[in-house]
Amino acid sequence: MKNCLCVILVVCICVVIFPVQIGALESTVDVQIEKIEGIPWLSTMPISTTITEVNKYYSTTPNSLEWKSYVTSNEMIAACRIDQKKLNSMTTEEVVDAVLCFPMLVDLYAYNEIDIALEQLALKSDAYRELRSRPDGAKCLQKALANIVNTPEKYHSAGVAMLSVSMLLSDSVFGGAEKNFMVGTTNAARAYITTITTPGGSTVQVIYRGEELSAADVARINNDLVTVYSNATLLAPATTVYNCHNFAWNTTARDAYWMNQTSAKVYMEDGSYDESSTTANAILYYGDSVDHSACVLQPNAPSYPIVIAKWGYGPLMQHRADYGPYSMNTGDYSYWS
Repeated sequence: MKNCLCVILVVCICVVIFPVQIGALESTVDVQIEKIEGIPWLSTMPISTTITEVNKYYSTTPNSLEWKSYVTSNEMIAACRIDQKKLNSMTTEEVVDAVLCFPMLVDLYAYNEIDIALEQLALKSDAYRELRSRPDGAKCLQKALANIVNTPEKYHSAGVAMLSVSMLLSDSVFGGAEKNFMVGTTNAARAYITTITTPGGSTVQVIYRGEELSAADVARINNDLVTVYSNATLLAPATTVYNCHNFAWNTTARDAYWMNQTSAKVYMEDGSYDESSTTANAILYYGDSVDHSACVLQPNAPSYPIVIAKWGYGPLMQHRADYGPYSMNTGDYSYWS
C-alpha cells in the first residue's frame, strides 16, 4: 500500500484505490496551492495545460470546432499524435511540456487506480510514452513541478497542474521519485470498509469515503472533463463518495460507496449477472486493464450504446460507450444482464 496518506486506510484497505493512495505535499507546495486557489479566474479555465504551449505540440485543442466534432475517443487520440521523428528531436523538457499540454491529461482523474490511469495515459499520449523512455524523465518532471510552483500565472490551474505532475512522478518507471499526495483530504481519515450483499448472495467489500473534494476541486474537474468531452452530458458533479463500479453494480445504493474491481467482478462470477450477447438493460464492463463499468441507457445507438457512468472521482456522465476516457480498443469488454 505505497502512496497512502491515511494510516487507517493503510491498515484496513488491501486494494489501493486511486484518490486515496496519495501522500502529502511538501509544505512549500501546500502554501503555494493556497495562494493559487485565491486567483479568481482559475475556476473558469481548463486545468493542467499551459497558456502558451498547447498549439506548439497539438494542431487541435478542446476549444476548437474540429475537436467538438469528434464523436469517438479514438478520433481525439489520433488528432493528438506526435510523430516519432519529432519526438526524437525534442528535449526532455519539451517532452514534459507536451505531456502537460496533452488535452486528455485530465483522464488521470477518471480512473479508480493511479497505476491503471498511467498505463492508459501511455497508450494515448505519444509524449508520455516517450517521456517514460528518457533517462532524465523524472528529473525534468521534478523541474516542471518547481516551475509550476514558482510561476503559477503560466498555467490555467496551477494547483491541479501540480497534482498532475506528482501523479506522473508516482509512475514506477520514474522510481516513485516524487511523494504522491491526495487531491482531497476532507474526510479521508474517516473512510472505512463495510460490506454489501450481491443478488447472488455473496458478501463483498465496499468503502465508505464521504466527500474528499473541495467545492473548487469539484468545479475544476467538472469544467475540464466537460471541456474535453463536450459531446458527453454531465448528470451529477464530481465526487469521491462513489465510483463507476458501485454505481453500475450496487443497484440498491448506487451513490453511497466506492467499490474496487475485485468486488465488482464477484457480481459477474457468482451468478448475480450473466454475460449477454445483447446490450439491452445491460452493464458494460470495459475489462480488467481499463477497470471501468457503465450502465447501458440506449442499446440501439449506432455502433456503440449510450451509457451512464461515473468517471472515477469525476462526474456522472452520459455518453457513447466509445467516447470518454475509457478505451474499448482491447476488445476485452463485455455486457452483463
